[in-house]
Amino acid sequence: MEVWQQLLSWVQESPYQWREAHELEELRDPDVAEHDPVLDLYLPVEW
Repeated sequence: MEVWQQLLSWVQESPYQWREAHELEELRDPDVAEHDPVLDLYLPVEW
């Protein structure tokens, strides 16, 4: 959750705007241990 907050703060301080659509968390390696996942985070923005 902290990373999402950082990403949202970045958008708020940038010339971009958050586009109200679905955010996405995508697991990079589905075979990784459950306690050690690595996720790609996608936050839709618009200029």
